[in-house]
Amino acid sequence: MLPDDPQRSPNLVPVLLYHDVTRTPATRAFRRFVIPPTLFAEHLAALREAGYATGRVSELSSTPRTQQVVFVTFDDGFAGIVEHALPALAGQGMTATLYLPSAFVGGRAAWLAPEGESGRLLLSWSDVQDAVASGFEIGSHGQRHLELDMLSSSRLQRELVGSKRVLEDKTSSAVGSLAYPFGYNDNRVRSATRAAGYGTACEVGWGLHPRGRDSYRIRRFLVGPDVAGDRLAALLAEDRPTASQLVRRYSGPAWRLARRTRSSYASCQQTRTRRHD
Repeated sequence: MLPDDPQRSPNLVPVLLYHDVTRTPATRAFRRFVIPPTLFAEHLAALREAGYATGRVSELSSTPRTQQVVFVTFDDGFAGIVEHALPALAGQGMTATLYLPSAFVGGRAAWLAPEGESGRLLLSWSDVQDAVASGFEIGSHGQRHLELDMLSSSRLQRELVGSKRVLEDKTSSAVGSLAYPFGYNDNRVRSATRAAGYGTACEVGWGLHPRGRDSYRIRRFLVGPDVAGDRLAALLAEDRPTASQLVRRYSGPAWRLARRTRSSYASCQQTRTRRHD
């Protein structure tokens, strides 16, 4: 029996978003996504002390309101997860959901070239299979970690269906959850996600997930190295974003505009090139 939650509203569900857990140094641009193993262990201890149990994202909607459950997720599938995070979770009797870009498993994070992190090592298929055998859930992060809302409908379908098929084949387990790469999604992407056979999908978000909200827009609480272990449970109880989360939340509209401008510029360049060919 899981303990009742006397503080947090039963209408809010904490879904934590992590990336890498490692001692490997990071570039300035990527540093906010890297958690030292000792800090991650402090996070888990704080959650356990606060009475939290953990669940799988695919089971989020069926979790009773009276149960104090936190959902731990990892995007990208960095090698540090299997070296540091999964043993720490298992030691606390906790589980997590790992979202993997299927085309890069066993390789390196090529999509992180702009951050100077294209050489960061990812989980191998053997690592992924071991994670499944240990009870962790595997979800999709697309095939090649692309901005799904910028793709054609046919390319979008290949990303969603292809990744699901490969992950299920390699792990011999159902893959029912997706994390949108970079968090980007819109109505078209969500409809395609549903059609591809996913039951849930995660955004990034900057707070707790409201029960009853679209299950293809699960809001997650991004946990960075600025969150001390003794603060995490308090932040979740209050649904209060950290300073770095606030900066990213309010810079969101500007970033969306920049993406549209970049996309329009690329389209114009392609049109000019075709005209000269």
